[in-house]
Amino acid sequence: MGHQKDPQTSGEHELVVGLRTGTDEAFDMLVSQLGGPLYHVAHRILGDPDETKDCLQDAFVSAFQSIASFEERSSLKTWLHRIVVNHALMRLRSRNRKSEDAFDELLPEFDADDCRIEAPWLAPEPIDQLLDRQNRRELVPNQASA
Repeated sequence: MGHQKDPQTSGEHELVVGLRTGTDEAFDMLVSQLGGPLYHVAHRILGDPDETKDCLQDAFVSAFQSIASFEERSSLKTWLHRIVVNHALMRLRSRNRKSEDAFDELLPEFDADDCRIEAPWLAPEPIDQLLDRQNRRELVPNQASA
């Protein structure tokens, strides 16, 4: 008795062969069968529909570029699921990095001599303004007691 693959595995193998040879039918079949479930996987991670669509497109392109390395030790769905999750996580990390870049705008700047450049609203007051303020403080208690 020879070992036979079950119909689903056999059909999947034929799909992989079609993807490796670049047939449009195989591509269309893959997207129609797995596009919806994989979209939901990416959307659960990213939360944004537009970013999810971009992620899914990038993941499919990546999968098609590396279909030759698919060893069929796992199902095609499992392999694609992992690719989609990885792409979604990369986008999430990239998004977090961009928010860190925005934070950089709040950090102090330094000139060529490594002296801190103060924002105008944080720059210290000129000494004469500080002395005038100090003199006014000294006068206020004297006027209160007079």
